[in-house]
Amino acid sequence: MNELVNKLLPMPELANEAGKDIDGLIYVIHGFMAVLFIGWLIYYVTALVKFRRVESPKASYTGVKNKKISTLLETGVVIAEVVILVFIALPGWYLMASGDRLTEDQRKEAIEVHVNAQQFAWGFRYAGEDGVFGTQKTSLVTVNNPWGYDPEDPRGQDDFINTGELIIPVDTPIIAHCRSMDVIHSFSLKSMRVCQDCIPGISIPTYFVPNKIGRYTITCAQLCGGSHYAMRGVVNVVSKEEFADWKKSKAPASANVLSEFE
Repeated sequence: MNELVNKLLPMPELANEAGKDIDGLIYVIHGFMAVLFIGWLIYYVTALVKFRRVESPKASYTGVKNKKISTLLETGVVIAEVVILVFIALPGWYLMASGDRLTEDQRKEAIEVHVNAQQFAWGFRYAGEDGVFGTQKTSLVTVNNPWGYDPEDPRGQDDFINTGELIIPVDTPIIAHCRSMDVIHSFSLKSMRVCQDCIPGISIPTYFVPNKIGRYTITCAQLCGGSHYAMRGVVNVVSKEEFADWKKSKAPASANVLSEFE
């Protein structure tokens, strides 16, 4: 059954542990849309045949006299939308944003990364060996300090930045805190089934667990300017050993932050 669905609705390569649930939701939504489409198509054809000119030569200006059915239908649609929003969409968003879907063990293992979007590039900041990011303030944001980190905070002295490429270890929970320097962007990683808006002045978390080693494309899913089409990046999923070696080789933020977008 799954193979048949995949042939009818082919999806991009999946490299995220939780992606199957997202694909399942997409299939369910498409199923509902197919039912609605067929239902409305039947109604449309029926209306064309039943109310054609031969059968109803004169237009009626009085309309439907009994409005109970239409009122019930409209009320039912409103109730269904409220239920979907309040009991499905909002709780689902909360679970994603808060990371509550991660188990306690996954939280301990998780790697946090700060994703910074700017016309038309992606920057990624990692915590250093202490595992703690330095203090970050909007008031400190300048051309030479796009992240707004306090250079005097000792906790941030070992943080480092990688521009254009997000390097992460396989089979490890990743929590990405998304933000923007200018306009609204959207951190889109189709292979991980991740799409999160990056909004100026707000840090919004999203998470995923990559389960396949490889290189995957990052795009901006929000129209952000003339070179929107060229705003691409790369997610490089490597082994845990390779990631550890790469992280040790990186220089501290003090040597990278001033040249990130130059």
